[in-house]
Amino acid sequence: MRLKPIYILTENLNFFYKINKGLKEKRIQFRILSFWDKLPNISSVILTTSKESSKIDIANKDINLLEFVDGDDINQYIIKVLAINKLGYQYYDKLLFSIDPGLNHIGIVAFLDDHFLDSNTVTDNSQVIGYITKIFDSLRQKNTNPLSIEIKFGRGLLEITQDLISRAFSTFSKTTDMRVLLIDESNTSKIKIANQGKKFPKHEAAALILSFRDGLDVNYQNYNTIFKTNLLKIKQFSRNIEGYSKEYRVEFSNIAEEVISGEKSLSESIKMIQNLNNFE
Repeated sequence: MRLKPIYILTENLNFFYKINKGLKEKRIQFRILSFWDKLPNISSVILTTSKESSKIDIANKDINLLEFVDGDDINQYIIKVLAINKLGYQYYDKLLFSIDPGLNHIGIVAFLDDHFLDSNTVTDNSQVIGYITKIFDSLRQKNTNPLSIEIKFGRGLLEITQDLISRAFSTFSKTTDMRVLLIDESNTSKIKIANQGKKFPKHEAAALILSFRDGLDVNYQNYNTIFKTNLLKIKQFSRNIEGYSKEYRVEFSNIAEEVISGEKSLSESIKMIQNLNNFE
Protein backbone atom coordinates (compact mmCIF):
# COMPACT_ATOMS: atom_id res chain seq x y z
CA MET A 1 0.00 0.00 0.00
CA ARG A 2 1.46 3.33 -1.08
CA LEU A 3 1.78 5.86 1.73
CA LYS A 4 0.10 9.22 1.21
CA PRO A 5 2.48 12.20 1.25
CA ILE A 6 2.14 14.40 4.34
CA TYR A 7 2.26 18.22 4.23
CA ILE A 8 2.21 20.64 7.17
CA LEU A 9 0.51 23.95 6.43
CA THR A 10 0.35 26.26 9.43
CA GLU A 11 1.53 29.55 10.90
CA ASN A 12 0.78 28.35 14.43
CA LEU A 13 4.24 27.85 15.92
CA ASN A 14 2.99 25.85 18.91
CA PHE A 15 1.17 23.37 16.65
CA PHE A 16 4.12 23.22 14.26
CA TYR A 17 6.55 22.41 17.07
CA LYS A 18 4.34 19.61 18.41
CA ILE A 19 3.48 17.99 15.08
CA ASN A 20 7.06 18.31 13.79
CA LYS A 21 8.37 16.57 16.92
CA GLY A 22 5.67 13.88 16.88
CA LEU A 23 6.08 12.98 13.20
CA LYS A 24 9.85 12.76 13.51
CA GLU A 25 9.50 10.44 16.50
CA LYS A 26 7.24 8.19 14.38
CA ARG A 27 9.69 8.49 11.47
CA ILE A 28 6.98 9.85 9.18
CA GLN A 29 8.36 11.88 6.30
CA PHE A 30 6.64 15.20 5.59
CA ARG A 31 7.03 18.48 3.74
CA ILE A 32 6.30 22.01 4.86
CA LEU A 33 4.03 24.35 2.91
CA SER A 34 3.31 28.04 3.31
CA PHE A 35 0.03 29.78 2.51
CA TRP A 36 1.70 31.29 -0.56
CA ASP A 37 2.62 27.90 -2.01
CA LYS A 38 0.57 26.08 -4.60
CA LEU A 39 -1.21 23.10 -3.07
CA PRO A 40 -0.10 19.66 -4.25
CA ASN A 41 -2.21 18.21 -7.05
CA ILE A 42 -1.79 14.62 -5.88
CA SER A 43 -3.45 12.35 -3.33
CA SER A 44 -2.03 13.60 -0.05
CA VAL A 45 -2.72 14.74 3.51
CA ILE A 46 -2.47 18.34 4.69
CA LEU A 47 -2.09 18.99 8.42
CA THR A 48 -3.29 22.31 9.76
CA THR A 49 -5.27 23.84 12.61
CA SER A 50 -9.03 24.26 12.67
CA LYS A 51 -8.65 28.04 12.80
CA GLU A 52 -6.52 28.06 9.64
CA SER A 53 -8.47 25.50 7.62
CA SER A 54 -10.88 28.12 6.23
CA LYS A 55 -7.90 29.76 4.50
CA ILE A 56 -7.15 26.60 2.52
CA ASP A 57 -9.02 26.10 -0.74
CA ILE A 58 -8.82 22.45 -1.76
CA ALA A 59 -10.08 21.62 -5.23
CA ASN A 60 -8.57 18.13 -5.42
CA LYS A 61 -10.93 15.63 -3.77
CA ASP A 62 -7.99 13.25 -3.19
CA ILE A 63 -6.44 15.65 -0.69
CA ASN A 64 -7.39 15.00 2.94
CA LEU A 65 -7.38 18.02 5.25
CA LEU A 66 -6.76 16.93 8.83
CA GLU A 67 -7.55 19.69 11.33
CA PHE A 68 -6.09 20.03 14.81
CA VAL A 69 -8.37 21.71 17.33
CA ASP A 70 -6.81 23.72 20.15
CA GLY A 71 -6.97 21.73 23.37
CA ASP A 72 -7.01 18.33 21.66
CA ASP A 73 -4.44 15.67 22.53
CA ILE A 74 -1.55 15.96 20.06
CA ASN A 75 -0.72 12.25 20.49
CA GLN A 76 -4.22 11.23 19.44
CA TYR A 77 -3.97 13.60 16.49
CA ILE A 78 -0.71 11.94 15.42
CA ILE A 79 -2.43 8.53 15.57
CA LYS A 80 -5.01 9.89 13.12
CA VAL A 81 -2.18 11.12 10.88
CA LEU A 82 -0.56 7.68 11.01
CA ALA A 83 -3.84 6.01 10.09
CA ILE A 84 -4.70 8.19 7.12
CA ASN A 85 -1.09 8.19 5.92
CA LYS A 86 -0.93 4.39 5.88
CA LEU A 87 -4.47 3.48 4.85
CA GLY A 88 -5.53 6.52 2.85
CA TYR A 89 -8.98 6.91 4.42
CA GLN A 90 -10.46 8.15 7.71
CA TYR A 91 -13.12 5.65 8.76
CA TYR A 92 -12.14 2.23 10.07
CA ASP A 93 -13.56 -1.13 11.11
CA LYS A 94 -11.04 -3.05 13.21
CA LEU A 95 -8.09 -2.56 15.53
CA LEU A 96 -5.80 -5.44 16.46
CA PHE A 97 -3.14 -5.29 19.17
CA SER A 98 -0.48 -7.93 19.77
CA ILE A 99 1.34 -7.87 23.10
CA ASP A 100 4.52 -9.56 24.29
CA PRO A 101 4.49 -9.29 28.12
CA GLY A 102 7.83 -9.11 29.94
CA LEU A 103 9.07 -8.41 33.45
CA ASN A 104 10.61 -5.04 32.62
CA HIS A 105 9.54 -4.34 29.05
CA ILE A 106 6.32 -5.04 27.17
CA GLY A 107 6.22 -4.90 23.38
CA ILE A 108 3.05 -3.86 21.54
CA VAL A 109 2.16 -3.68 17.87
CA ALA A 110 -1.07 -2.19 16.54
CA PHE A 111 -2.86 -3.04 13.28
CA LEU A 112 -5.70 -1.06 11.73
CA ASP A 113 -7.95 -2.74 9.16
CA ASP A 114 -5.35 -5.49 8.64
CA HIS A 115 -2.40 -3.10 8.16
CA PHE A 116 0.48 -2.23 10.49
CA LEU A 117 -0.20 1.06 12.25
CA ASP A 118 2.27 1.56 15.09
CA SER A 119 4.40 -0.13 17.74
CA ASN A 120 5.77 0.72 21.16
CA THR A 121 7.70 -0.64 24.12
CA VAL A 122 6.38 0.20 27.59
CA THR A 123 7.45 -0.71 31.12
CA ASP A 124 4.29 -1.53 33.05
CA ASN A 125 0.78 -2.91 32.60
CA SER A 126 -1.03 0.41 33.01
CA GLN A 127 0.95 1.84 30.09
CA VAL A 128 -0.20 -1.07 27.91
CA ILE A 129 -3.86 -0.28 28.50
CA GLY A 130 -3.17 3.44 28.18
CA TYR A 131 -1.55 2.90 24.78
CA ILE A 132 -4.45 0.76 23.54
CA THR A 133 -7.01 3.23 24.87
CA LYS A 134 -5.27 6.21 23.26
CA ILE A 135 -5.38 4.60 19.83
CA PHE A 136 -8.89 3.20 20.23
CA ASP A 137 -10.33 6.53 21.42
CA SER A 138 -8.58 8.62 18.77
CA LEU A 139 -9.77 6.44 15.87
CA ARG A 140 -13.36 5.94 16.96
CA GLN A 141 -13.94 9.70 17.16
CA LYS A 142 -16.33 10.65 14.34
CA ASN A 143 -16.01 7.09 13.02
CA THR A 144 -19.21 6.18 11.17
CA ASN A 145 -18.72 2.45 11.89
CA PRO A 146 -18.45 0.69 15.26
CA LEU A 147 -14.74 0.00 15.79
CA SER A 148 -14.07 -3.60 16.80
CA ILE A 149 -11.01 -4.55 18.81
CA GLU A 150 -8.94 -7.74 19.01
CA ILE A 151 -6.06 -8.23 21.45
CA LYS A 152 -3.52 -11.05 21.29
CA PHE A 153 -1.60 -11.66 24.52
CA GLY A 154 1.55 -13.74 24.74
CA ARG A 155 1.18 -16.18 27.61
CA GLY A 156 4.81 -16.59 28.70
CA LEU A 157 4.45 -14.75 32.03
CA LEU A 158 1.03 -15.81 33.24
CA GLU A 159 0.73 -13.43 36.21
CA ILE A 160 1.43 -10.40 34.03
CA THR A 161 -0.77 -11.71 31.23
CA GLN A 162 -3.70 -12.37 33.59
CA ASP A 163 -3.46 -8.84 34.98
CA LEU A 164 -3.35 -7.36 31.48
CA ILE A 165 -6.41 -9.35 30.39
CA SER A 166 -8.29 -8.30 33.53
CA ARG A 167 -7.45 -4.64 32.84
CA ALA A 168 -8.50 -4.99 29.20
CA PHE A 169 -11.89 -6.48 30.08
CA SER A 170 -12.47 -3.78 32.69
CA THR A 171 -11.46 -0.93 30.38
CA PHE A 172 -13.44 -2.14 27.36
CA SER A 173 -16.43 -3.60 29.20
CA LYS A 174 -18.83 -1.53 27.10
CA THR A 175 -17.24 -2.58 23.81
CA THR A 176 -19.52 -5.23 22.36
CA ASP A 177 -17.26 -6.33 19.50
CA MET A 178 -14.10 -7.42 21.29
CA ARG A 179 -11.97 -10.55 21.00
CA VAL A 180 -9.10 -11.63 23.27
CA LEU A 181 -6.67 -14.47 22.54
CA LEU A 182 -3.86 -16.15 24.44
CA ILE A 183 -0.92 -16.92 22.17
CA ASP A 184 1.99 -19.34 22.46
CA GLU A 185 5.04 -17.06 22.51
CA SER A 186 7.78 -19.68 22.32
CA ASN A 187 10.88 -18.67 20.32
CA THR A 188 9.64 -15.20 19.44
CA SER A 189 13.16 -13.88 20.06
CA LYS A 190 14.73 -16.09 17.37
CA ILE A 191 13.81 -13.91 14.38
CA LYS A 192 15.60 -10.61 13.75
CA ILE A 193 13.52 -7.90 12.08
CA ALA A 194 14.53 -4.53 10.62
CA ASN A 195 12.56 -1.37 9.90
CA GLN A 196 13.86 1.06 7.27
CA GLY A 197 17.33 -0.42 7.64
CA LYS A 198 17.41 -0.20 11.44
CA LYS A 199 16.84 -2.98 13.95
CA PHE A 200 13.20 -3.22 15.01
CA PRO A 201 13.04 -3.13 18.84
CA LYS A 202 13.23 -6.71 20.11
CA HIS A 203 10.12 -6.62 22.32
CA GLU A 204 8.08 -5.12 19.49
CA ALA A 205 9.52 -7.72 17.10
CA ALA A 206 8.33 -10.47 19.46
CA ALA A 207 4.86 -8.89 19.57
CA LEU A 208 4.83 -8.71 15.77
CA ILE A 209 5.61 -12.43 15.53
CA LEU A 210 2.75 -13.14 17.94
CA SER A 211 0.38 -11.29 15.61
CA PHE A 212 1.00 -13.97 12.96
CA ARG A 213 -0.17 -16.74 15.32
CA ASP A 214 -3.54 -18.13 16.36
CA GLY A 215 -4.43 -18.96 19.94
CA LEU A 216 -7.04 -19.66 22.59
CA ASP A 217 -10.16 -17.47 22.75
CA VAL A 218 -10.71 -15.89 26.15
CA ASN A 219 -13.87 -14.08 27.30
CA TYR A 220 -15.38 -12.40 30.34
CA GLN A 221 -16.82 -15.68 31.58
CA ASN A 222 -13.89 -18.06 31.21
CA TYR A 223 -10.66 -16.14 31.71
CA ASN A 224 -10.46 -16.55 35.49
CA THR A 225 -11.19 -20.27 35.16
CA ILE A 226 -8.54 -20.63 32.46
CA PHE A 227 -5.83 -19.23 34.71
CA LYS A 228 -7.00 -20.91 37.94
CA THR A 229 -7.22 -24.38 36.43
CA ASN A 230 -4.31 -23.95 34.01
CA LEU A 231 -6.46 -24.79 31.00
CA LEU A 232 -3.95 -23.21 28.67
CA LYS A 233 -4.33 -25.61 25.77
CA ILE A 234 -2.92 -23.13 23.32
CA LYS A 235 -1.94 -24.29 19.87
CA GLN A 236 1.72 -25.24 19.87
CA PHE A 237 3.82 -24.95 16.75
CA SER A 238 5.08 -28.22 15.33
CA ARG A 239 8.66 -27.05 15.29
CA ASN A 240 10.56 -24.32 17.09
CA ILE A 241 11.62 -21.41 14.92
CA GLU A 242 15.25 -22.09 15.84
CA GLY A 243 14.88 -25.48 14.14
CA TYR A 244 14.20 -23.91 10.77
CA SER A 245 16.85 -23.26 8.16
CA LYS A 246 18.68 -19.97 7.71
CA GLU A 247 16.74 -19.45 4.47
CA TYR A 248 13.45 -19.82 6.35
CA ARG A 249 14.44 -17.23 8.94
CA VAL A 250 15.52 -14.78 6.25
CA GLU A 251 12.24 -15.19 4.37
CA PHE A 252 10.25 -14.88 7.60
CA SER A 253 12.10 -11.65 8.41
CA ASN A 254 11.45 -10.31 4.91
CA ILE A 255 7.72 -10.95 5.29
CA ALA A 256 7.67 -9.24 8.69
CA GLU A 257 9.51 -6.22 7.31
CA GLU A 258 7.02 -5.94 4.44
CA VAL A 259 4.25 -5.84 7.04
CA ILE A 260 5.93 -2.96 8.88
CA SER A 261 6.53 -1.02 5.66
CA GLY A 262 2.90 -1.46 4.58
CA GLU A 263 3.72 -3.55 1.52
CA LYS A 264 1.81 -6.54 2.92
CA SER A 265 -1.33 -6.82 5.03
CA LEU A 266 -1.38 -8.99 8.14
CA SER A 267 -3.69 -11.59 6.58
CA GLU A 268 -1.53 -11.81 3.43
CA SER A 269 1.55 -12.33 5.58
CA ILE A 270 -0.06 -15.04 7.69
CA LYS A 271 -0.83 -17.01 4.52
CA MET A 272 2.72 -16.55 3.27
CA ILE A 273 4.16 -17.81 6.56
CA GLN A 274 1.84 -20.80 6.50
CA ASN A 275 3.15 -21.61 3.02
CA LEU A 276 6.70 -21.32 4.34
CA ASN A 277 5.85 -23.83 7.06
CA ASN A 278 4.37 -26.22 4.52
CA PHE A 279 7.43 -26.17 2.28
CA GLU A 280 10.08 -26.16 5.00
